[in-house]
Parts: sequence; C-alpha cells; structure tokens
Amino acid sequence: MKYLEKLTTIFFSALIAFLLVASSRGLIKDQTRSLSEVEVKVLTLYDVCVEGTLVPAARLQAHARAESDELDSAIGDGGLSRSRFQLYEVYHAYRAEKYGEYDINDPAQAGRTAALFIQDTIYAFPGDPEMQMTAYRWGIEGARQRVADGRGPDMWYVERVMNARARI
Repeated sequence: MKYLEKLTTIFFSALIAFLLVASSRGLIKDQTRSLSEVEVKVLTLYDVCVEGTLVPAARLQAHARAESDELDSAIGDGGLSRSRFQLYEVYHAYRAEKYGEYDINDPAQAGRTAALFIQDTIYAFPGDPEMQMTAYRWGIEGARQRVADGRGPDMWYVERVMNARARI
C-alpha cells in the first residue's frame, strides 16, 4: 500500500509541476476567451482523405465534382466506375494491394484511395498538372501512352477538373 501511495504522490507532484511550467511558458491557453475568438476549422471529407499525402483537398474535390458532381451513388462505364470518385473497379485488386483494401461504397475509403492515386499521378508527372489530371482519368500508363502517341493531355477532362475547382 505504501508503494502505491508514493507512486500516486510522485505522479500528482509531477503533474502539478508540469502544469505550473506549462502555464508560465504560455503552453496552456487562456480558457476565458469567448467562442467567437476561437478559430475552428471543420474538416471536410476531402481534408480527411488527403491527410498525409501531398494532394490538396481542393484537388480531390475537383476530381469528385468533375467525375460525378460529388454523388456517392454515381455509376459509370456500365457499372465498372463507381462512387463520387468514379474509381474503375476493374483495378480494385491492384489498388487494394497498393493502397490497402477499401470499400467503394464508403466515401472516406474510396476518397482515400483516390487521393493516394492522385499522389501517384503527381509523382509520375512532376510539374505537369495537365498530365496528372489526364492520368487520373486514363491511368498512369494510359496517360503515358497518350504522350507516346502524340495526343498529350486530355484537355476536355483537364478543363472539366479546372472548372470544377474554380467552383470550390
């Protein structure tokens, strides 16, 4: 019993010392500020999906708007492209192996997978956002093939994404 009492005393002494030091150094904020003075950022689905990537949330949202007008129930390509991100499910196994298993019907999981793919397009075409956007639509190898064939970026799709981004 004495050991537990000593341990408790040491713990609370350390806690009080920490709070005193933190308070004197300004690490503990003044709790008397009104709510109107407190800055609050509400995270969107897109903010959560791009966490830890180099993809801006607005970029992911622009693709979602361009692909499906942000409808989670969107279905294209005869049922093969699904969700607001229109992920082509023929490549589900490949993406699941590369980025982790995901549920196409879960917007957060599908969005995370889309964000990781966009990041890969950025790595594949550094400094070339038009080809990055093209690669989202055609796949990285499909975009490279467009370059090899002399067709270059899919300007119809690039403009669609850019217009969607301008509305964010």
